[in-house]
Amino acid sequence: MPAVIQIRTPYSRTVVNEIGEIPHARWDGHRRLWTVPYRSFEELRRRWPAIETAAERSEPEARRVRREAIEGTAEDEASKARIAENKVAFLSRDDVAAAAADALATDGHAGAIYNLTGPQALSGAERTEAISKAAGKPYGFALISEDELRSGLAGAGLPKFVIDAVVSMKVIQAEGAYDIVTGDVERLTGTPPKSLSIVLASEFA
Repeated sequence: MPAVIQIRTPYSRTVVNEIGEIPHARWDGHRRLWTVPYRSFEELRRRWPAIETAAERSEPEARRVRREAIEGTAEDEASKARIAENKVAFLSRDDVAAAAADALATDGHAGAIYNLTGPQALSGAERTEAISKAAGKPYGFALISEDELRSGLAGAGLPKFVIDAVVSMKVIQAEGAYDIVTGDVERLTGTPPKSLSIVLASEFA
């Protein structure tokens, strides 16, 4: 029996959440896969139906089939428009470095999975407002559709595979993949992460 079980799936927030709850599961960023020790097999088996279903829905072919099924419908138009807005909990490089240093320098982190985020998930409009305030000049935030995004990227000379990757990432982002706020930075460092407004104020000072 293998010492660890290796799992590689397309990105899915559900998959991340499910595997992240399995004791001692680890994300291997170098090989782009999850490893679950055999001692956690029973928990993996319990969660596997949800993991498998979410992974299958995230396969590129499955996404394409769903896209074609709603093409031209009101749902399709709503889907294209929704990529325009998203919420992200940005985190400063200093906070990432501090959290990583504490995880490496202290005991008790073997097999742990940390999701480092900023203190607040902000929409595009909120991020723009923060930039305007820090810079002391007005900036606007424009909503664009998937078609407009594709057209702009194509106009910049990017190849189709890059355009598809960027659009896919934006759709996942708009579906809430980055609308997550955790306390992992403070748990590791003992200090809350800096807000975007504080980071921007420092940059524009």
